[in-house]
Amino acid sequence: MPIRFRCVACRQLLSIGRRKAGAEIQCPKCGRSQVVPNQEEAAAALAAETAHHSSEPSSPAPSGIFIFDEEPEEENWSSSPIPSRWNFSSGGQTAPSATAESQVFSGLASEGSAFPSPSQEVIWISRRTLYLQALLIFVVGAVGFVLGYWLGWADSPAVPQPAGEQPAAPLVVEGRLFYRPEPLQVAADEGAIAIFLPADRTPEQRFVTFGIRPQDPFDDAHPTVRAIQHFGGAYTRTDAEGNFLVQLPKEGSYYVLFISRHARRPDASIPDPLLQEMKAYFTEPRNLIEKAKFHWTRQTVRFPMPSMEHDFDR
Repeated sequence: MPIRFRCVACRQLLSIGRRKAGAEIQCPKCGRSQVVPNQEEAAAALAAETAHHSSEPSSPAPSGIFIFDEEPEEENWSSSPIPSRWNFSSGGQTAPSATAESQVFSGLASEGSAFPSPSQEVIWISRRTLYLQALLIFVVGAVGFVLGYWLGWADSPAVPQPAGEQPAAPLVVEGRLFYRPEPLQVAADEGAIAIFLPADRTPEQRFVTFGIRPQDPFDDAHPTVRAIQHFGGAYTRTDAEGNFLVQLPKEGSYYVLFISRHARRPDASIPDPLLQEMKAYFTEPRNLIEKAKFHWTRQTVRFPMPSMEHDFDR
């Protein structure tokens, strides 16, 4: 255990190894030369001083300890009263002056000590803190990358669709059907039929005409209507303004059949070439059309598709 005693001049508490007992030293604070007392004398003097201070509460507290022996005997550095940032005060006592502190560090550095110099500021960071900081930086970087990619994709301008190329959404075809109740009068053909059928193939089973004629009540869930849609075609009726709108799954060649709800034909016959083409899709084309005026043609449907209009009385 080191010898602790007070300087005879400035009363600074000093600490030095026992092997220095009887040696002449200089106080690191005031520079006064003095002889180091032995262990027993120093302990007795400090005990008497402690008793004196306890009997006089107004007396100043003892100053901090100066350790100026670079290799103290049986000294445990891990338990020595050295607080953070190399302040050599303990128990709330006053720290030594900058000159004395420099002398202590100079003695330690002369023996290859690992302690930093007084001018250096030491910040201790645990390994776990470094790992957590690295993980946080990685997470922030990953989130920033994902957000940047998503914002860039969302703000990217839409690529214009070349003419004739099939759009991502179903192809929409619209039109208007009308007739002439009087020679100089044009009226919307409300309830007229518009049917689109793929021209490059025929159905395995021909479509039944009962329930989809102009005089039949309109039912978009009718089995024949569903069969036409499943085949790749479309079936609809015009509204009060004579307008219709259908969606086709793709571009291509289609047979288009318009059947009027109001315009009538004087003759119920159907030209044979048209009748043969229609029989490839319907079981009874005559029953579907009866005496209504109709328009059967083959057209190529491409995007963008202009509006289709037809006058049954021309």
